[in-house]
Amino acid sequence: MEQGLMENDNTIRDYMRGIFRRRGIVIATCAAAVTFTAIGLALKTRTYDAQVKMLIQANKAIDSPYYRPIADFRPTEITLTQSEIVQSTPVIERVVRRLALDKLPLDHEKKYASALKDIVIDIKNAKTFRKISKMEPDERDTFLFNKAVRDLKKRIKVEPVRDTDLFLITASAFNAKDAARIANVVSRSYCIFDLEQQLAELKQQYGEKHLSVVQLQNNIDKLAENLTGESLPNIEAIGPASVKIIEQAVEPAEAAGKPRALIFVMSFIVSIIFGTVLAFTFDYFDSTLKSPKEIAANLPMPYLGYVPHVRSMAGNSVALVRRGVNTAAVLSCAAILVYTVLIMLGVDSANPIFVSTSVVASPVASLTGRVPFGRLLAPMALFTAIVIATAIASNLIARLEKRAFKSGTRIKDFTRNSSYIRAYRSLAQMICLPHKSGEHRSVLFVSALPREGVSTVVANLAGYLASSGQKVLVIDGNRRDPGMHRLFRLDNAQGLSDVLSGNVGLQDAVQKAGDGLFVLCAGASCGSPDLPDPAPFSKLIEEAKQKYQMVLIDSPNLKDHSDAVSLCPYVSGVVLVVSEGKPRREVLRASLAGLEQKKAVFFGVILNNRTFAIPSAIYERA
Repeated sequence: MEQGLMENDNTIRDYMRGIFRRRGIVIATCAAAVTFTAIGLALKTRTYDAQVKMLIQANKAIDSPYYRPIADFRPTEITLTQSEIVQSTPVIERVVRRLALDKLPLDHEKKYASALKDIVIDIKNAKTFRKISKMEPDERDTFLFNKAVRDLKKRIKVEPVRDTDLFLITASAFNAKDAARIANVVSRSYCIFDLEQQLAELKQQYGEKHLSVVQLQNNIDKLAENLTGESLPNIEAIGPASVKIIEQAVEPAEAAGKPRALIFVMSFIVSIIFGTVLAFTFDYFDSTLKSPKEIAANLPMPYLGYVPHVRSMAGNSVALVRRGVNTAAVLSCAAILVYTVLIMLGVDSANPIFVSTSVVASPVASLTGRVPFGRLLAPMALFTAIVIATAIASNLIARLEKRAFKSGTRIKDFTRNSSYIRAYRSLAQMICLPHKSGEHRSVLFVSALPREGVSTVVANLAGYLASSGQKVLVIDGNRRDPGMHRLFRLDNAQGLSDVLSGNVGLQDAVQKAGDGLFVLCAGASCGSPDLPDPAPFSKLIEEAKQKYQMVLIDSPNLKDHSDAVSLCPYVSGVVLVVSEGKPRREVLRASLAGLEQKKAVFFGVILNNRTFAIPSAIYERA
């Protein structure tokens, strides 16, 4: 029994137990967060940002009555105005022509993107490729030029420098050199555009031959020659426009945004916190009984002890094989689906994801071009075949696992010193200790829900009592779903049903299962929905108590049957078996109502399949 069993206040161990018990939620949350973070980063191609610093409060070459001085505007108006001018079509078109951005391949981003983003790029460009394939050369060039202009506008950002007359032009690109080139060309194209506005004013006032007009035109031509993106001397970079280039763009040393390693670490930390909160929430709203402390607080009967949750080595091996088969089937089906979708979307066959999935989906690849509608029939046929084969294999393996589990949980050698055997030793002492020396007892074992391990508890407890020198009889009272004959590997031709009907005597129906251990199976004629007749059963119990020191009865669950309610007045006491984390408190209280009305004597409750969520090294220090 745990320390602090009867304490009302929660301890650190109680909180830690909730976290470790729900560790699957924490692990799943962390895995999901890290996975989605990885996918999100893979779908976002790394970009580099280069910046040019501009001065916007400069004088024009000549005053004009048609334009207000820039100083008359408020800072907000200045920022919005310059932002619109920088990203205006005349400025951006000059940049696109000068850098030949419209000549770049539509999928040039694939040089810098991940394999997952390559698929997205192929999907996005598939429609564009089909569209331009139907255009004339001139129409196609115009379409690509306008597309390049739109794309560049999205990669240009203008923002003010607070409390100054400066603003920043930021250009994004997939590598540092291109980002610097684009930022410099955009800023100089913007200066040219500003000079062109002044030139238009001067031509209206003085004509094309005026010295100021010629000088301004020469300045524009000189700036146009420098639209290469390369760095210039500061004097040349400043230029004669009313907007000045204060700082030219240089190649950024690092990619834009937070480092990916930092994003991963932050997502992992946040996911742990969120997973822990979810674990606490689920554990708080879980109304099942999971510990001796909860049993003592919620059930009106003493706590006898627990049986740890164990599986035989054979059961673990079979379960591992089953999980491996299911996992392989799921991965194969997923690969087939992904491969088929990639084929339908026309993804490049050199894509790493395409290549890796084609290895698993090789039958699809071989049939795709040979069978009519092969793109649909081949993956559907292979997918169906894998699902059917997996279902058959899982069913067979599950049967083997069930058989290995049942045979492995019945203890055959009680001389070993294991936690499983020690648990039954403690239970035997708790059940047998209260009765007087020489008194024969009959104990009815029952559970609230089906499959809570009552038969296994009864079989092992009887085996331990028999090994300690007592003469024990086990009665399989679960006539709907008998299991004692399988646990002890006995013949079920005749048993309890035959004894109650008077066809066979008790001694003739009882079978010996070991030294001091005898079993009365349910009988081949079991399965009747009728309740057992109390009179023959009472006579049976009295006869059994005269010949055996302990009579242990396996009863059907309280939820589906009322056999235990009918039989409880004729036994010495009732032991409730509760499987950890299975029945809810409300269900347990409702199930016990019938036994309480019959004034059954409760010996106590056994917590079956108990798990110790907290590792021992942490538990001892908590």
